[in-house]
Amino acid sequence: MMKFLRLFAFWLLGLGCLNAVPQRSQHVEAELVSYVSSVQPGASFWIALRMKMDPHWHVYWENPGDAGIKTTVAWQDVTEGVTIGDIHWPTPKVFDQAGIINYVYEDEVFLMMQVKVSPDFSGRSLDLKARADWLECDDQMCVPGGVDLALSLTVSSRSPELSQWAKALDETRENAWPKALPDAWTVTASEAGDSVTVTLTPQGKAIGFDPGALTFFSVNAYIDAAAEQKVERSAEGVITIGLTKSEFFGGGAQATLPAVIKAANGWLPGSEATGLSVDPSLSEDAVPAPAPTGDAGSDVAADSGGSWVALIPLAFIGGMILNLMPCVFPVIGLKVMGFVSQAGESHRKVIIHGLVYTLGVLVSFWAIGLLFEPVHQTFVASGDISGGWASWLTPKFVTFLIILVFVFSLSLSGLFEIGVTAVGLGSQWSSRAGLAGTFASGLFAVAVGAPCAAPFLAPVLGALVKTSFVQRELLLTVIGLGLAFPYLLFSFFPQLTRKLPKPGPWMETFKQGMAFLLYATVAALVWVLADQVEPYTLLAVLFGLVLAAMGCWVFGRWGTLLKSKGVRMTATVVALVLVVGPLAFAWSKISEDERRAALIEQAKASGEQLDFLVWEKWSPETVEKLLAEGRPVYIDFTARWCATCQVNKRVYNDVALVREFQKDNVATLKADWTDHNPEIARALSEFDRSAVPFNILYIPGRDKPLILPELLTDANVRAALAEIDGSAR
Repeated sequence: MMKFLRLFAFWLLGLGCLNAVPQRSQHVEAELVSYVSSVQPGASFWIALRMKMDPHWHVYWENPGDAGIKTTVAWQDVTEGVTIGDIHWPTPKVFDQAGIINYVYEDEVFLMMQVKVSPDFSGRSLDLKARADWLECDDQMCVPGGVDLALSLTVSSRSPELSQWAKALDETRENAWPKALPDAWTVTASEAGDSVTVTLTPQGKAIGFDPGALTFFSVNAYIDAAAEQKVERSAEGVITIGLTKSEFFGGGAQATLPAVIKAANGWLPGSEATGLSVDPSLSEDAVPAPAPTGDAGSDVAADSGGSWVALIPLAFIGGMILNLMPCVFPVIGLKVMGFVSQAGESHRKVIIHGLVYTLGVLVSFWAIGLLFEPVHQTFVASGDISGGWASWLTPKFVTFLIILVFVFSLSLSGLFEIGVTAVGLGSQWSSRAGLAGTFASGLFAVAVGAPCAAPFLAPVLGALVKTSFVQRELLLTVIGLGLAFPYLLFSFFPQLTRKLPKPGPWMETFKQGMAFLLYATVAALVWVLADQVEPYTLLAVLFGLVLAAMGCWVFGRWGTLLKSKGVRMTATVVALVLVVGPLAFAWSKISEDERRAALIEQAKASGEQLDFLVWEKWSPETVEKLLAEGRPVYIDFTARWCATCQVNKRVYNDVALVREFQKDNVATLKADWTDHNPEIARALSEFDRSAVPFNILYIPGRDKPLILPELLTDANVRAALAEIDGSAR
């Protein structure tokens, strides 16, 4: 009887540990579950992170898609003799949120991992602890989620029994896991420019089988999740999927294309598994070589695949919208009536005046294209716009666009007006009778309308730097035709002027409202730049926007016709300095970053010494590895929001001090706590610290590191480095 009670007690204990209470993080319930109820030394078994989502909530796949964060499992204090494999990701589903395409799991998912136990494992129980973190979202909001989990299994020499989760895990492996089916489907892939083509050829049992609607999931985000996937089927059952490479992929050229392809009907008759795991070699189709880019007439955008053509409608619409600006719109009716008056009420002559006016507008835009050529050649010569259509978003050019679009935004908001002087000069010519006056009106209409740079023109103006001379002049011609179109229309049909709405305050409101579209463009460009440059270079660009705004304010305050000529000239010069100066400074910082990166690569290859310190990312593993190699390790615990940390960095600019670091082969690590990294917080707490700056020096052979003062000086850093030589003696 007692023996039975003891066995029953052990059974209850094991059952209780196995069925630990699930942990909840807002909208997701999570727990660790096992395929078996006990562990046998020398065997392997499956465990899983079970996640149960509330209705309408989801978590993310290995590649989240356009947005999101994949689920992670960090194991803690894993017992010696136990290894835990990577997550096996079930086939996801597509979640389309207003055109943002995400790859997600809904309802319930089992993220399975294989555990291997060595034959000499001697513990009575196997205790697993992990931290699971994820992002949980519905169609309106996202919140970070995460819980600490534990799973305890008894160790027995007997063959283990299946747990209550075995059936669910079997079903996950059988139906939810993507399958590799080399005997059923042959998969090949090729790329040409920005396009990728995947071809699936049926074999064996798959011949004649229709897998239904297909969805391609790129494992490494090489494919643009939001781009259309074009699926075609031949009479023989061969399937081709047309895809588009992601412009944000930062992994460089790829030899293969790891992916999961989901089929609505499965991949074999009678099979419920909808995911096909593929990793075909990625061959490159022959594409025309890009034209040379060394002279003004060369076709810099030859490899754009005609992408610039998509800007033509925007150019025309943008040109027409310029007529809605308060400085232009009220003149349309008066100008057409002037045509009628000058033509002596002759309809034929009115049309001629409209055509001549259009010619004047076009000549102005053609002249702008000629003046723009030196700017274009500057980018070509620097190599900043070589490559595909998306390659023009280099750090320097993105910075140029940020300041350009920001200045246009401020103009739309009413902070200043440009072109007023030119309009005043032009009015003397345009007031003349005859075709000469009409032509002059067209010339100077551009000075009135173009500075408004309506929102539809922002991408067109930016693309002018990328295009060839012919393409640029064509885009400017289309803008001019858009600006002149109302005049042409009313010249052919003068009676339509009576249909125009009356000018009024609504026009100024409309113009200022359009400015917010450009402000959004600036925000998006800053977001792009943040991933391209160092943090302090980005800060220089942001301060540059402040100075550019000040320049626009100066011009708007003292550059008007109400001021004297001397005041206007001074305001113009100051405004240009405040706008162009920050751009030049930001470009110099970007060049400095690029030079530094090139020098680091060169030094790695040749072993040369540098005049600055090269900081590596801190981690406990990196510290242990470097100390094991016998290298001293200097760690700078810092954060971008810490003012004292920035002051401390001045000591690292001393070349003589840099030589001291290099002489002793000191590894320099940066622990950036800007995002409140919990691992860094734990490291600080080990030294009873909860704030930065904090600088320490590990010396091989010493039990404890040297702790430097909070405020660094050349002297106290040198004193710490001198301890290395003392330890060596």
